[in-house]
Amino acid sequence: MKLTVCACGVDHLDRIERSWWMRLLLPSRRLYRCGGCGARLLIRKVLLARPGNGMPAITRSGADELAPLQHG
Repeated sequence: MKLTVCACGVDHLDRIERSWWMRLLLPSRRLYRCGGCGARLLIRKVLLARPGNGMPAITRSGADELAPLQHG
């Protein structure tokens, strides 16, 4: 399990359910699975562009800008 975004970027991330201890110890982080490489990522909430949610797409460069925030 990683604490940073994988090299695939955020376009392939799908949210999965966290264990109780993840919710208790790391409440600001969400658990995602990368559809590209299969990695499980415990990272801060990512707003992904999905049909109908009105959110702009986060580009790879946008994910790189988020990386320093995920360490703190």
